[in-house]
Amino acid sequence: METIQKVSMSQTDIDSLTQAGIIPKGTPPEQVAIFASVCRERNLSPFSKQIYLIPRGGKYTIQTSIDGLRVIAERTGKYVASSDYSFNEGKTQFEMLKEGLKIPITATVTVTKANGHTGTFTATVNWDSYYPGDSLGHLWKKFPFLMLGKCAEALALRKAFPEAIGNIYIDEEMQQAEMVIEPQKIETAKVELSDTVKEMINGFANVDALMNWSKNQTHLHTNEDFRNMVKEKRSELVKGVAL
Repeated sequence: METIQKVSMSQTDIDSLTQAGIIPKGTPPEQVAIFASVCRERNLSPFSKQIYLIPRGGKYTIQTSIDGLRVIAERTGKYVASSDYSFNEGKTQFEMLKEGLKIPITATVTVTKANGHTGTFTATVNWDSYYPGDSLGHLWKKFPFLMLGKCAEALALRKAFPEAIGNIYIDEEMQQAEMVIEPQKIETAKVELSDTVKEMINGFANVDALMNWSKNQTHLHTNEDFRNMVKEKRSELVKGVAL
């Protein structure tokens, strides 16, 4: 596996990664330097598509692939295995398709970790919390089981290895974040943002919980203050990977 040995990248490297979509076109040089530094710290290779630089909301976020999370877990020396993805309370993908169920409601993954003794960490995610909507959901429609399964596996890996993987997210998890900042295309009266709502937003300590909650506040989606506060809080919670 290729790894980044130096913080800096040559222009040839940058051009290659830009062409491959790992680094967005027009990324400022200082952002590229920080990206290279994080690649080295995490020992993940952008050339192997284990780590990406993603533009979101006017900022840049470093995200890994699911393979990148598996590599980090493996390097701890305590990662044993991840279970196959299961859906809707324990069904395999084959069983789902055999029953004519083409979209899963939930996906579940269990990660096994050896730390003196063997322990298991299970995570379940639901479709409604992660599906990014029709405009962004092309791959979700094409590979619904794989996409939701990746989200469950990423959450299980973070539960098992919070020190090594905490605050590192995969693209499939973050796509739904784009839904919050798009106002509804309907005429609604302006809704004032109450102190209670502000306290709720500021009180979140987990980005998944924040995004799931904010998606359900449909009456506030046209409120600019609400959208800005959610974006700022999300950036704060992912500051370990947000540039």
